[in-house]
Amino acid sequence: SAYGADGYIKFLTRKATWEWGDGTYFAPAVLGLPHVRSSALHQWLLYGSPHYLIYAYYSQVFQVCLLFLILCSIRKRIKGKPDFMLLVNLCVFGIYIFLLLWEARSRYLLNFTPLLLVSAADGFFYIFDQVRDWLHEKIWAKGIN
Repeated sequence: SAYGADGYIKFLTRKATWEWGDGTYFAPAVLGLPHVRSSALHQWLLYGSPHYLIYAYYSQVFQVCLLFLILCSIRKRIKGKPDFMLLVNLCVFGIYIFLLLWEARSRYLLNFTPLLLVSAADGFFYIFDQVRDWLHEKIWAKGIN
């Protein structure tokens, strides 16, 4: 390849950031096409619209939290026994690899939203359990209420 190993790794890193880093899932570009009928939502969803920045920042924060919770779920499942959530996380990882090697846009992730949300929910409960256990160990077990 013309990239070389180091160049190809940099390319894949940029591609993963392009695919997984857009919390809007490329919706403003698609909804702004001329054949799409205009609606009140366009005031929020299109580039340059009055409320676009609110939508964009909210979407980006949600995406970062979603990815962080998915990583927490993967961390939990790597340490534990194989179960259904491990299968869900393997599917999410498989999607990641497939989209990394294939032509991809962030909008392709919309099809997999249920898997992403289930994995993120598992990560949320993992963090919740960790915080609860830490509070129990450090505070409640010592009798401080």
